Amino acid sequence: DNGKADIVVASNVFAHLDEYHDIIENVKRILSENGTYIVEVQYFADMIRDMTFDNIYHEHVLYYTLHSMINLFNKHNMTVYNVEKIPTHGGSIRAYISEGKSPQQSVNDLIREERENGIDNLQTLEKFNDKLQKNIKEIRELFNRLNKENKRIFGYGAPAKSSTMINSIGLNNNNVELIIEDSPLKQGLFTPGSHIPITGPEILEKETPDYLMIFAWNYADEIIKKVEEKYSKMNYIIPMPELRIIQNK
Repeated sequence: DNGKADIVVASNVFAHLDEYHDIIENVKRILSENGTYIVEVQYFADMIRDMTFDNIYHEHVLYYTLHSMINLFNKHNMTVYNVEKIPTHGGSIRAYISEGKSPQQSVNDLIREERENGIDNLQTLEKFNDKLQKNIKEIRELFNRLNKENKRIFGYGAPAKSSTMINSIGLNNNNVELIIEDSPLKQGLFTPGSHIPITGPEILEKETPDYLMIFAWNYADEIIKKVEEKYSKMNYIIPMPELRIIQNK
């Protein structure tokens, strides 16, 4: 009733869609002649580079490179004319898409970077898998050793991606006593498959684990700062993008 839209924004929802062709056609219907569709998605090339495999879970139907996004929108006579790399979710891209516009230098530069890094090469994916399996093995061996030493391990952060990590490593409530989560919506629940209880951070007022495994690893610095300002210094396990152990006790 009020005319067509100059801008349509889809931030961190486009990769959740399996009916993406229908979505794109309906976006075209509501865009003005020179309108722009802005799409923000996790960037597959960053996932490969930084080993953020825990971003692979049920909500994400597809994982985009700029190359694949260009191919998709070309099928609908739309052009990715600008792109930005942003830090959201461990690495994302924000693409600007329209009809009748020409690609800017940012698009050409990122396409060239993808080719130089071999993102379109099967061997790159095989190397990613080899490195990932090595990382998972190291974490599993660390937990086996700590469990044999009867160390108490708490987790911190129960985002959706933590379930990918927990179940890939093979952790459960025998390895991780509990997971601390700031969101009240998750407190009192259990992690899927592994049945680790989720509680609030106030548990640290009464109990101090030997190690705190930071499942929300991309916020590790903020979590460590918050924990040590409010509670006490402790040892940390940061699993990604490479396994790190911070000893403070």
